Amino acid sequence: MFRRGGREGASAGGAGMRVGGRDEGFFAQKRRIASAALLVVLLLTGLMTIALGDDEPVAQPQQTGAAPAPPPPLPPLESCPEQPEPDGTEPRTAPVEQSWSTYHGLAIPFSSTAGPHAAEGDVARCFARTPAGAIVASLQISARYSLADDWRPVLEFQVAPGHERDAAMQRLAERAAAKGAEEVEDADPGDFMQVAGYQVISFSADAAAIRVARGSVDRGTAVATIYSVEWIDGDWRLRIQPNGAGSSAVQPLKSLAGFTPWGPESKGW
Repeated sequence: MFRRGGREGASAGGAGMRVGGRDEGFFAQKRRIASAALLVVLLLTGLMTIALGDDEPVAQPQQTGAAPAPPPPLPPLESCPEQPEPDGTEPRTAPVEQSWSTYHGLAIPFSSTAGPHAAEGDVARCFARTPAGAIVASLQISARYSLADDWRPVLEFQVAPGHERDAAMQRLAERAAAKGAEEVEDADPGDFMQVAGYQVISFSADAAAIRVARGSVDRGTAVATIYSVEWIDGDWRLRIQPNGAGSSAVQPLKSLAGFTPWGPESKGW
């Protein structure tokens, strides 16, 4: 899940890693992908910062800031209220008002307009049927799919049905039977490559594709990936990849050109 430090586990499907082997696209690839992205970006941009004649390693800047805020209180899960179908005039932007909290160390947004509007355990649901709702849902659901202690309700209620989900559930059930329940330990927010910006690639009443940038261009660790969500049974659901990944393959970024800057950076995470 793009942690800076080493809590990744063995992948369950073969293409991306996450704690306990669940999400193989984006989040838990820090040690392999983020370091590779760092090297690629440095080589491509000519910003290799090794000083001639200096044998000392270059220290990486540490993120500091206020302690993560708790998530806002939300009512228990019930059926999400019916929402009008978008008419195409909705702005393709993130919610103007939002707060950021951490989920096992990964920063995720909450919005009184975009959602989520209900939560229970590891599941948070009822997002707005708007571009803003799709953006928030992409980040909320992908984090929970990757890091939830109890993955079963997340897959049942928040992941789009299909053979990809069936395969993921079978794989995780087999892993749980072999190794027992795995509890995800909370990490420091500074261990993750947090959200830095977004692009709404496409949006309709039934589906959206959201490209999310994470990390830091200045540190050479910026990367991007694409999340796909679909409107199913009155809410957004994450469409996982055939290999079980929660997103498309990670791509290193030289800049945030084309992205709308957005994220928890103001909190120093």
